[in-house]
Amino acid sequence: MSDLRRKIEQLYRDGLRYEAAGDSYLAVKVYKKIIRLDKLWTQAYARLGLIYKKRAEWKPALYYCKKAVALDPAQAEIWWALGIAAVALKKKGIAKSVWGKFGPDHYPSNPTCIRLRYQKRVEILWVRPLDPARGEIINIPDPSSDRRYRDIILFDREVIGHNVVGCRRVPIFDELSLFKRSGYHTFSCLLHTQEEKYIQALERLSLEHGLGFEIWSNSTRQIIPTTQGASPEYFSRDFLLPANARECIAAFAAYELTDVQTVLESWRVVCFQGYSELRRY
Repeated sequence: MSDLRRKIEQLYRDGLRYEAAGDSYLAVKVYKKIIRLDKLWTQAYARLGLIYKKRAEWKPALYYCKKAVALDPAQAEIWWALGIAAVALKKKGIAKSVWGKFGPDHYPSNPTCIRLRYQKRVEILWVRPLDPARGEIINIPDPSSDRRYRDIILFDREVIGHNVVGCRRVPIFDELSLFKRSGYHTFSCLLHTQEEKYIQALERLSLEHGLGFEIWSNSTRQIIPTTQGASPEYFSRDFLLPANARECIAAFAAYELTDVQTVLESWRVVCFQGYSELRRY
């Protein structure tokens, strides 16, 4: 083995070690140094592509993934990262070509879950997949997450855990970035009831008027996984108000405040129930 090859292999091990320690800055510097020493060192291009994908820096992700698969086409993970980067950059031809290599069975077709991470918190949301890289949020996220109902997000391929709902284990994927902001805004109010029949009536009215609706008081979006490890499980757990509570917090997704007011006033008249503290985030 030549001295150059030994040097490159040591640098590559250093890069992997920096990645494992969470230091992507030094890892990137090392991998780029390897490429300067040997422009055909495939693994360095692949690692750079994956790092930039994780950081949602799509132009360098596309560049390095294309370089990696050109040198070694037998890299499914890098092809997938290339597809995500192409979708993010709206390069439809590249994305179509990449997804055609995998077929329709390689991504979820039913609603699945994504993990948001922000402000040292974790939120699990339901999304409706649109293609292998994009999904539409069908929950009303916490306002501090900077996500909204019907936002379209980019998500990763790797399953990072499962949301256990009844007897089903629904895969969870990591969100990578926002792809398209929806026109909906988030609102909430205090409902002066917890009776299921009145809540269901309000939900029906909301859906009839094209609003998103959710009861935040009974949110089942877990913050901490019940089981740890490489693939943690998140079990549905209601954060209920005390048994004697007479109120609950409802969330709405609407274009305008007046849309929510119209629904709430109709509900108040029909069900003889009250609300207060209506606010927009």
